[in-house]
Amino acid sequence: MNGSVKLSALGFTAALIIGIVAFSPTAQAKQQKKPEVVKTTVNPFVKKYCVSCHGAKDPADGVNLTGLKTDADVKKAAKMWKKAGREVLAKKMPPQGSAMPKDEERKKFIDALNSLK
Repeated sequence: MNGSVKLSALGFTAALIIGIVAFSPTAQAKQQKKPEVVKTTVNPFVKKYCVSCHGAKDPADGVNLTGLKTDADVKKAAKMWKKAGREVLAKKMPPQGSAMPKDEERKKFIDALNSLK
């Protein structure tokens, strides 16, 4: 009887460890890894509507919106991206005479930036 109690305790401990590992935030993040919004949303928007003025060469107002590789890059320059988002939302950017994004494109871009807070 005493041996079965030890075996049950060992089985419980093993199940508990497996459960902790399987449902840890790291394991869940690996299972639910989402594509980075920089690659899926931000960069395509910037390339289409922003780089003609805010590219790497002689960027307007010194604002270079290129070179993003990861979501972390946006987070590192959060102040600049918040301003860019406000300008896009207020329809101040892109400026008149430039190609204009549809409202749904603006919303998707803003939502992507907001998801990186």
